[in-house]
Amino acid sequence: MFNITHKFLTPTSKLISVPDEESLRYYLFLGTVQLVNGNDSINIDWDNIPLLDFSYIMFCISEILSNKIEATESFSFTESDDTISFLKKEADLHITTSYSSEKIEGKFDEFAKEAKSFYKKIVTEIEDEYVDIKKSPFFLIYSDKVKW
Repeated sequence: MFNITHKFLTPTSKLISVPDEESLRYYLFLGTVQLVNGNDSINIDWDNIPLLDFSYIMFCISEILSNKIEATESFSFTESDDTISFLKKEADLHITTSYSSEKIEGKFDEFAKEAKSFYKKIVTEIEDEYVDIKKSPFFLIYSDKVKW
């Protein structure tokens, strides 16, 4: 079963009441992420992963790949040249990184379901912790996408 786990590392004490889009995507809500499928895992434990942006991109990648039989999509980290690549071949998904030998192989449908759930979980946790975040029109763009 595919899982995406995360941990917010530091409280976002520098949160302004109405953050702009750049702050939301790259500078707030930092943490670590682990992609897991069975005994395979990819650890992204650099302490500075922007979790809102990462979860949103995982969701977008799953949506893009869902309409294709065979395709590749990548996530590029902003602060480095490192990438995570997602190769879909029919019902299977292969995930690799440019920064380690870690890889995951599994079913695409399980990844897509988990990517959607992970994105919703991140948005919900942020809304619950930072009530004023809903005043940001940029955050509303993210939260409106999880009302499915």
